[in-house]
Amino acid sequence: MAVTPAESDLQEIVDGVMSTLLQTHAVAQSRLDPSRMAAESTWTGCVAIGGAFTGAVIVKCTRDFVHRIAEAMFTGEQVTDELARDALAELTNVMGGNIKSLFSALTDSTCSLSLPAVSTGSLDIPGGSLLGELWSVCNADRIGVAVYRSRSADTIRR
Repeated sequence: MAVTPAESDLQEIVDGVMSTLLQTHAVAQSRLDPSRMAAESTWTGCVAIGGAFTGAVIVKCTRDFVHRIAEAMFTGEQVTDELARDALAELTNVMGGNIKSLFSALTDSTCSLSLPAVSTGSLDIPGGSLLGELWSVCNADRIGVAVYRSRSADTIRR
């Protein structure tokens, strides 16, 4: 059975996580050009989903946005790139967990989630096929969430 997340489901997840985390909304942008994000400022998080659905969730945003997320998550601490990586890992884990739950419901079977991987730049899912992607603007920052189906989702390449 082919299972594909609806764009509205992805938007609900992204907006819900951003409103909880940053007390602001994420607005879907149909005409956003993700290639406009400079490669040196792009940070990417990834979690693999296993079980009835095998794939991965990718979260892309800028270094500045990751630092703002870290400030919100770790109030009172000086935000370093290392702390910002932890924040992106947690953000990716939360997004991935919500999407995993969606697939568990769609497949009527339990799925599992890997630990998050974080990278500066982009990550690729070898042999993955894009099932859904949503770019949103949260304040002035862009965030992209993509869902891939993969036979080898546990193999993430930088």
